[in-house]
This record gives sequence, structure tokens and C-alpha cells, in this order.
Amino acid sequence: MKKRKNLFILVAVLITVGIGAVYLLNKYIKDQIITGLEKEFPSSVLSYDDISVNVLGGNSSISNILMNNQGVKLSASRVNIRNFSYSSYLRSGDFEIGSLELIAPVIVINKSDTATVKKVAEGEEIERNLLLKKFRVIGGSLRVIENDSASNTLFVSIKNIELEKVLFGKKHKGALIPFEYDSYKAESDSLFYEINAWNSITVRNVELKEDLVLTEFRIIPKLSRAQFDLQIPYEKDWIALKVDQITFQDLGWSKNEDSLMIKSPQTYIENANLQIYRNKLVTDDTRIKPMYSQMLRELGVKLQLDSVTVKNSKIVYEEKVLESRPPAEISFQNVQAGIKDLVNFNPGNGQFPKTRIKAKAVFMGNSRLTLNWDFDVSNSMDEFHVWGSLAAIKAEAMNPFLKYAMNVETEGLIESLSYNFYGNRSQASGDMQMGYRDFKVNILKDGEEKRKSFLSRLANLIIKNDAINEDVKQESIETQRDKTKSFWNFLWLCIRDGALKTFF
Repeated sequence: MKKRKNLFILVAVLITVGIGAVYLLNKYIKDQIITGLEKEFPSSVLSYDDISVNVLGGNSSISNILMNNQGVKLSASRVNIRNFSYSSYLRSGDFEIGSLELIAPVIVINKSDTATVKKVAEGEEIERNLLLKKFRVIGGSLRVIENDSASNTLFVSIKNIELEKVLFGKKHKGALIPFEYDSYKAESDSLFYEINAWNSITVRNVELKEDLVLTEFRIIPKLSRAQFDLQIPYEKDWIALKVDQITFQDLGWSKNEDSLMIKSPQTYIENANLQIYRNKLVTDDTRIKPMYSQMLRELGVKLQLDSVTVKNSKIVYEEKVLESRPPAEISFQNVQAGIKDLVNFNPGNGQFPKTRIKAKAVFMGNSRLTLNWDFDVSNSMDEFHVWGSLAAIKAEAMNPFLKYAMNVETEGLIESLSYNFYGNRSQASGDMQMGYRDFKVNILKDGEEKRKSFLSRLANLIIKNDAINEDVKQESIETQRDKTKSFWNFLWLCIRDGALKTFF
């Protein structure tokens, strides 16, 4: 009986000592964490409500943490650390953590306050590796503010972020992403980005795994057309864009010569609706406009999009020429397009690839339109080849544009039109073939619906309507580019010059 009593006392003592030791060890670890945080961050930078430690499980948590340091503010309801590996730390001095969770963090970055952010010195070394077997962000948001007087430049509502086997180490010093990982996934249920003073981007849902999927992507004008016209200093496009879904398959990014490099073997743009409006009564923008190949060549981001597919989309362009009339309109419905090798750097696998575009659409509601376009981004003269066709368009279908843009109405049928032009940033040459029937021109009085009868009759006498039911080919068409206007104006001038030679 006495032996049992002594054994009971011994066990009780051991339990009491064990509990005390765990308590003291928890307190010691907690004190060490507090000391480390106070050493690294002054109270003006970091605050929190409480720290809890469970030394047996290797767990700890910090509640209601708030950090404010040189333009970056972070608050979170809780930071949880699970399964800290003592053996790894004792064996190698490296940190290994089973999981790190940020619960409902709110991150605000004010760029106007980040000028003095401490940068890692060239000789400064990361002393130990840190392995997070799992890193999670649950809920929360990210805001980037350009300056104190600006609204959000970027706002992201975070639904979930998860990375597996995240490793920070010496070899990641200076990298674009200063760590490596095995897998990742992230989801946001809203995104807002301010492009400029005129437009913002919104996305209803962002999902990032191997693929990046943007659902309900929008470019939204901040001003109505009338307000826009009053505020712009010179001619500028008012733009509105709606896209049901954009998918970048197997998206990858890395650092390339101090630039961000983005790669995707296949990109899909589905059900896009693009509206463009321009007021030609506003002061001309006389700056030289770069060709698309030059814009890609000088882009700050390196792109390698092997294939881009545009499905079931629509483009409407409106141009206001007379104050007394509505804008002239050109429309392209059921746009289907494919772009190969949208690349602006040499991928190192041989000759720089040509960018090739093939598109088809329904033009002005009733005509089949095709466009083929090749250019080499690396070509300093911005040389290109563009060719295509337009089939069976009623001349009357062009009137919504011609009537308001050129004070002209047309009648008859353009049975076929094909074009083939080679050019560069300054000029283009090529040929065009067109067949038409019973084509007539009615010249209108300014601001009125009535025809200028004499001029209309004169124009129709000059038009070669003896070319009925046969194609007329015009070769050696030479067109000079107006460098203050876009590539699309250049293409229109080429086709216009060919049409004028055919008709007259």
C-alpha cells in the first residue's frame, strides 16, 4: 500500500513538474517571440492583442495584428503557425513550419510613402532557409494607392490563396519572386484597377491555378461621351469593353533582363463586346502614332503568347464628324480570330517568329469579311503584309457610316472585294480586285437629308458601271501613311485608293 502511495505521489509530482515545465517553456517561447518582434519592429510599426504558444504541438498564433511600415499597412484578425519543426531547427538552424495562415488580412500599399522603403543591400545575406509546407490566406483584401489624394489604383478582394512547399532561401535573393513553391491556387471575387483618368478595369472573379481565368472582365469609362469630349485635350478614343471570360492556359511568369516575362501556350477571349467612339470635332492629336509592331517591341513587359483565340465577339466604331448629326457607325459582328506568336522578344530557339493574325467577321450586319495580317516585331521598319476579302455587301449597308462621316449615300451591290498590300511605317503598295453592280452615289447637303442632285448625277456619270458582273483588278496601288493616325486608318487609305481607281 505504501509503495502504491509513493508511486501515486511520484506520478503526481512528475505530472505537476511536466505541466509546470510546459507552462514555463510556453512562457519562455512566448517571451522570446515578443523579444524578437520588439527587436525587429518598434511599437510604432507593429502592434497586436495577444500571442499564444503551444510548445508541444509546435503551434502559435497572434491575434489582431497591425503592421504599418513605410507605406505598407497590414492588419489581420489572426496569424496561425502550425507544426513548427524543432528537430529541423536544432539540426540545421533552418526553419520548417507545417502551415502559416493569415486570417482576413487587409493590406494597403501607398506608393507615395514607399520611397524610403529599405532595400536589401547587395552584400546582405539571408542567414537561414525557411520552408512553409503550406501557406494560406483566407479572406481579406489588397489595396494599392498611387497617392494620398487618389482613389484605389488597385483593389482585390481575396477569397483564398494557397501555396504548397514555399521555400525562402539564399538562392532566391534578387529574384522577381523571392521564393520557390510546388503548387499554388488563388481566387478573388472582385478586382478593380484604375488604368488612367478615363477608364477602369473590373473583374468579377479571378481564379489562378495552372491557368488564369478572368470572368466578366470589363474596361469601364469613367465619363459619359459628352463629358469625355469636354475634358479631353485632343482627339482620343472613348472605350468600353465587356468580355465574358479570358483564359490564359498554363500561365507562367519570371524575370527576364529586369522585365516581367509572361508566357501562355493558349489564350482564349470569349464573347467580347468592344465599343469605340471618337469625336472628330475635337482638336487633332498631331503626335506620330507607332505601328503595333513598334508598340509591342517597346512594351515594358516581355510577352510570349503562342496562340490567342478570340471567339464570338463584336466591335462597334462610332465617329462624330458633324455636330448636327449622330455619329457615323461601323460594326463587326461574330468576330472570330486567331493570333499566332504574339511575342516581343527572341525566345532563343532560332529565328524571331512572325506574328500572324487571321480573322473573320460579319461586316455591317450582312457581309463576310476576312483579314490576314503578318508582321515581325523585331523589324525596325515595321514591315507588314495584310490581305483579305469582303463578300456581297449591299451599298446601302454602308450608309450608317458614309452618310454621317462623308455626307454621302450609296446604292447598289459590291459583289466582291479582295485586297493584298505590303507596307511599312511610311508607305504601302499592292493590288485590289472589286466586282460591283448598279453602284450609285448620292451626295447630300451639309446637315440635310436631301441630295445635291447635280453633283450626284455628275458622280454617277463618272462611275464605271460598265463593269457590271465582272471583277475589276487594280494593281500598283501606292499609298502614303498619315503617321499621325493609326494602322487602321492606313489600311482604310489603301482600300479607299483602290476603290477610287476602280470606280473612276
